[in-house]
Amino acid sequence: RLSGDDIRRVNTEVNWRAPDADTQAAALFKRILLGYLAAYRTGGVERLVQYEDDAKAMKLSNEVKALLAQKPSPLDAAPALRGHLLAYPAGALPNTEHFFYWSKEAFGFRPVVGLNHVTVHTTDTGRVLIVTTQIYASHYMDGQTAVTAILPESGDADGFYWLYFNRARIDRLEGLLGSISRPIVQRRTRSGLARTLTDTKTRLEGQR
Repeated sequence: RLSGDDIRRVNTEVNWRAPDADTQAAALFKRILLGYLAAYRTGGVERLVQYEDDAKAMKLSNEVKALLAQKPSPLDAAPALRGHLLAYPAGALPNTEHFFYWSKEAFGFRPVVGLNHVTVHTTDTGRVLIVTTQIYASHYMDGQTAVTAILPESGDADGFYWLYFNRARIDRLEGLLGSISRPIVQRRTRSGLARTLTDTKTRLEGQR
């Protein structure tokens, strides 16, 4: 999934008849992803890519804004953080850190390469909110946001409650291929989430 300009770059900058065409394409794809990340880091949500690989263009910024606005969410109790995410990189929010990572996940019929923005915010009451915003996905995902809330348990210095909200919008996946692949994508998304929660629980309990 790429913008129209980048689709043209793939067609013109890669010599598809060359023996190393795959290597050329991989290198160009990395440069394109770096450009998407740089645009987001300087212009925020409004600079997110518009996917134009289908007959109907899909503006990722609209999907991300809609997902961050969804309720109920732990962000309902942290309106300043929600506003900060929508305004990023403008302004600053105390006790807040940002980092970015790329991922490659195997589900559906093709691996999905993603770019993600993680925001970690600690409130004055000791609550920790971790928001992961997907700022690019090569297949299947129209948008995804995940919010983790770590809430101290009163009366227990070591105890806490852990809440996890993950919202995603899946590509339309139309036609015969869509009817076959849609349940596979949905099932693997759920199983991946369950595996992540189990692994995190195991790591946390092992640190006690």
